[in-house]
Formats: sequence, structure tokens, C-alpha cells
Amino acid sequence: MRIAFAAQGYTGEEPAQAALDGGIELQVVRLPEAKNGFVLLPRRWVVERSFGWLNRFP
Repeated sequence: MRIAFAAQGYTGEEPAQAALDGGIELQVVRLPEAKNGFVLLPRRWVVERSFGWLNRFP
């Protein structure tokens, strides 16, 4: 794995450094500043799909 997409809770130096220590680039997916109603976050479906696979095949 080279790139990891994370939610806004993983902003800051500590998560970024932990990812770099593991050889992974951390990209935080942020909410738009002025959102109106439902907003689809880029790459969020990839994370949700992966969690679905992990929960289905423990």
C-alpha cells in the first residue's frame, strides 16, 4: 500500500508521521467549507467498500 485516504480526524503531525514511518502517504479527505445538503466526498467510496470487504470476510 502506498497511499492511504483518511477522514478529517486524522489531520495533524502525529498521524502523518506514523504513516510515513510505515512507508505510506496519508491523504486526508476534507469536507468542503460551504456545503449545502448531501456532498459526496472524493474517494470515500473506496474506504467504505474496503471496510465492507473486511467485515464480510473476517
